[in-house]
Amino acid sequence: MLFSVIFHEFAHALTCRQLGLGTGTITLTAVGGYFVPVSIDQLPFQLERAQRLRFAATSAAGPLSTLLLAGILALVAQATHSAFAATIARLNLSLAALNLLPIPPLDGGSIVMSLSSLYVDWRLLYRLQGALCMLLAAADIWRTNATAAGQHHYAGLFLVFGFSAFAASFRSEAVLLEKWQQGVRAERRLVQEV
Repeated sequence: MLFSVIFHEFAHALTCRQLGLGTGTITLTAVGGYFVPVSIDQLPFQLERAQRLRFAATSAAGPLSTLLLAGILALVAQATHSAFAATIARLNLSLAALNLLPIPPLDGGSIVMSLSSLYVDWRLLYRLQGALCMLLAAADIWRTNATAAGQHHYAGLFLVFGFSAFAASFRSEAVLLEKWQQGVRAERRLVQEV
């Protein structure tokens, strides 16, 4: 699976470079990895329209590469009757599906924020993403209680993602407030100089 993660993150980096967004950093963690474009020091909603589209394409490249890898592994599994290749193909397919959920910090969340914020207020989008995560967590808890399994497979993950979305909403507002305050300070200095 380490190869899958590296392949996924490399697809982000390659797409970012090909679309003229420059280079970035790939960080591998115990649970996966992430790619951050160096040239983008702003949040997705602060980017110009063309940059948002390129950022969305860069975000989509990772899950698409994971789907491509799953397809290749499925073909290998079918040709060689390899249970191992079939299992890895299913894992890659599951990871791609999970990663395309429209919630931060997943790639699906970045795609939704980059494209939707052209038409919808980004603060509302973050809050909707957070609410969606909370609903998914509640649905997982209800499902597992209804089946008497008692295991909440995804509830904790969705709660973390939900709180992440709400935190992103507040962090984004804090960034804008800070920029507004910097503008006010700059205006005051100009007035004092005159």
